[in-house]
Amino acid sequence: MANYKIEGRLTVPTGGWAISALETTGGLSALVTIPAGDYYLTTSSGAATSSLCSTLATLLNASALGSTYTVALDDTEDSATGKITITSSSSGFIVYWTNSATGDDLRDVLGFTGDTADSIGTTATGAEQAEYLWLPNTHRTNALSPEPASVTYDMGAEESDYTITVAPGGQSKRLVYNRRFVENLESEHILGTKMWKALEVTVNESLQRFWEQVIGDNGFPIRLHPDRSADTVYWTWVIDGDGTNFNPSPVVPNWYGAKSLWRFRWGLRKLVS
Repeated sequence: MANYKIEGRLTVPTGGWAISALETTGGLSALVTIPAGDYYLTTSSGAATSSLCSTLATLLNASALGSTYTVALDDTEDSATGKITITSSSSGFIVYWTNSATGDDLRDVLGFTGDTADSIGTTATGAEQAEYLWLPNTHRTNALSPEPASVTYDMGAEESDYTITVAPGGQSKRLVYNRRFVENLESEHILGTKMWKALEVTVNESLQRFWEQVIGDNGFPIRLHPDRSADTVYWTWVIDGDGTNFNPSPVVPNWYGAKSLWRFRWGLRKLVS
């Protein structure tokens, strides 16, 4: 079983995110636009959210381009880079990030730093890790419940809002408003490079940057995949408690380098849509 991963929800604004693709063999070109809406990088959930990678591949393949395209995120192994690769089946290609309303937002989210120019080969891989993704170097600790093997089970402890009234004679009545699932997202021995922006080896790999993009600036929900190799198994949570601030603590005091070790704990509440 591979380590866990977390994806953050992202929102494509009104007007969408557009790219222009040019095939270097045959000269075919197309303009495609990611529609406005809520996305995760790899997972979709009915009409509520879509997979950004799958949506981009579908749009490229439905366009006037001559090749078949795939958009793949390297995130299934413990050694995964978190980088996205766009592949053409038969032609070299150039992608221009052309959404004038939002600049290069789509390019940045996918982890690219410039046009994916390649006049000979058929693949282009981002120089950076994709945004809205965190791939820790170790497993979770102190979960409140076992991690089931499928989404048919609810994950986490249960709590309820209730009021108890007690009569003078000792008779009592309990009024329950609702029940909900809560969990911990907690890990120890996270490398400094995976925790802090200033120590990143690959841009976007740190939890600090993920927290800023997803939680600190937007309050978006996250999807926790207990096994990063299984995209279909996840739970969607909103951050509560300690996770509303970014405040990891060192495992060893006064050790701050790239190989330093850190711990963090976030409270989670199951998102019910």
